[in-house]
Amino acid sequence: MNILRAQRFTLREARNFSKNTPHIEVAICRGDDVQSFDQEILKNDEYLKITLQVLPTSFPSTRIDESTVLDAGCLLIWYIFPGRWYEIGLFFDQRDVFLGHYINLIRPPTFGVTKWVVEDLYLDVWAPVVGPPMLLDENELDEAVTRGKLSVEEAVEVRELGHVMLARAAKHHWPQPLQRWSPELVSQLRLQRDLVGTV
Repeated sequence: MNILRAQRFTLREARNFSKNTPHIEVAICRGDDVQSFDQEILKNDEYLKITLQVLPTSFPSTRIDESTVLDAGCLLIWYIFPGRWYEIGLFFDQRDVFLGHYINLIRPPTFGVTKWVVEDLYLDVWAPVVGPPMLLDENELDEAVTRGKLSVEEAVEVRELGHVMLARAAKHHWPQPLQRWSPELVSQLRLQRDLVGTV
């Protein structure tokens, strides 16, 4: 229990950053809907990008599953892999308790100087701490095809990728960078970033 408290304290400290902290606007495009979020850049190279996001007070409560709700103040750590069709988020509640892994299926993002653009492909995978992983928003994927936002062929490919990621999540087969995750990593990445000036 003391270890868990220490980890939560470390994440609580991670929420504190100055106005000079490197950050980026991340635009999430889902069909015609575009939402932009300000995120701190923890790592930014050609192979991996890691950001930290605290959901703003304007963020509406969003239910992921029967027992998990995202609210304003939740902490999200995003792992973005340039060129890949997914990103993976580590989700924590307002008390910095780990909720689970969120796999967002996307087109490979574009990375500008002041904005990163992520095109969401509707289907997601949620792997909660307790219970089996699950596919989310399959109905929205079907609706995207009906509205002409995705072709039938594209939707088939997205669904196939969703099942691949679902199977990986069930076996806890995460990409290597996530296997090294710990709450202390935030401060380590900040120190490395600020020392070498990689942003």
